[in-house]
Amino acid sequence: MTEKLLQFIWQFRYFNRAALLTKSGAALRIVRPGQFNTNQGPDFRDALIKIDQTWLAGHIELHIRASDWDKHGHPQDPAYRNIILHVVWEDDGCSLGAAVETLELKQRVPKMFLKQYESWMERPSSIPCSGSSPKADDLLWTSWKDRLIAGRLERKSRIITDKNILNGNNWQETAWQLLARGFGGQVNADAFEALARSLPYRLLARQRHHVTVMEALLLGQSGLLETAPADKYLSLLRREYDFLQKKYGLQPSTVQMQFLRMRPASFPTIRLSQLAVFIQQHPSFFQDFFGRATVSDMCAMLNTSANDYWCYHYTAQTASAYKQKKLGKDMAASIIINSIAPLVFARASSANDEQGKQRVLGWLSSLPAENNKIISMWRSFDLTIKSALETQALLELKTQYCDYKNCLSCSIGARLLSNTFSMSKPG
Repeated sequence: MTEKLLQFIWQFRYFNRAALLTKSGAALRIVRPGQFNTNQGPDFRDALIKIDQTWLAGHIELHIRASDWDKHGHPQDPAYRNIILHVVWEDDGCSLGAAVETLELKQRVPKMFLKQYESWMERPSSIPCSGSSPKADDLLWTSWKDRLIAGRLERKSRIITDKNILNGNNWQETAWQLLARGFGGQVNADAFEALARSLPYRLLARQRHHVTVMEALLLGQSGLLETAPADKYLSLLRREYDFLQKKYGLQPSTVQMQFLRMRPASFPTIRLSQLAVFIQQHPSFFQDFFGRATVSDMCAMLNTSANDYWCYHYTAQTASAYKQKKLGKDMAASIIINSIAPLVFARASSANDEQGKQRVLGWLSSLPAENNKIISMWRSFDLTIKSALETQALLELKTQYCDYKNCLSCSIGARLLSNTFSMSKPG
């Protein structure tokens, strides 16, 4: 038994409520179990109970053992003076005196209910309730996915808002860092963001009329021009970078770019060139993102190709057969989903712009469902997944609930436990 599970049991009354008696033998009736308190103080506030013929309104405190009351220092804490009932899993003999009655639940919770929860906690599967069939009615899934996507965007918004504060409330700079992170993809996201932090956007934008100079800055700051130049073009980039590095006192990023186990089209050299071309074509991209751009508008903006040199190269050291290095549709969608949408949602949240937030939800609804290992796993449960809005919700469910076995806070887990309780015979 954990205190969190005990709180869950009390909150939803998953115990036998027939002929309730307190430790002293008084008849107990629970009219209102109280509101769960997520702040300091008693576990449940504003409860209403009846003990024998006396009505009591106040707070309720829960513990695994009755003696935990003293161990947690509650007798000296004024926040616990208005306790009307002490609910415990096991009464180990500790009494709070005549003023506060104690209720023990250990013999009142169905064993099937406890075994169901225990099996989830011990299950090595990435989805704890998978053995219980994590299916639910469409209405429950729909409402839960809506809450999950809202939670995901709000959680990311807090992170982005913190970044923006560090950037001196400069949304342009924050947008630049998030855009660069998006171009880095899953493998090089951190490296690309570190690169963007090392290179203020105002300095890069000054060179927007010269894509080779922007390439020099991006490749140089990322450490990809440190080896001896292999040809005239790379020699030119190295000279441009050396000059600008000294002129602006730039310190290269220390986060190394990764090439291993990547498709050549996703090499950081290619992505950095595509990023340079994008900035040249859309120097005011942040204004477009924060405006009323549609998903189609943004996909068109991201329909960019690497500079001509990279049509014959994947890395700076080796030439290859000609191939235009175009940013693919899947990568463009990924940048919108993981960088642009959270960025715009965060700014809309900071400005109390509900229309802006709804616009982001519309973007995600318009984008196709993502394909990755986690989504493939969810599809194995016969879920219908149609859009990026749904895949983002399911990613949130997996990473924030299933991975931490936070089943009691999950609508699906709570429903399955409720079903188990209904099928059990309390006692």
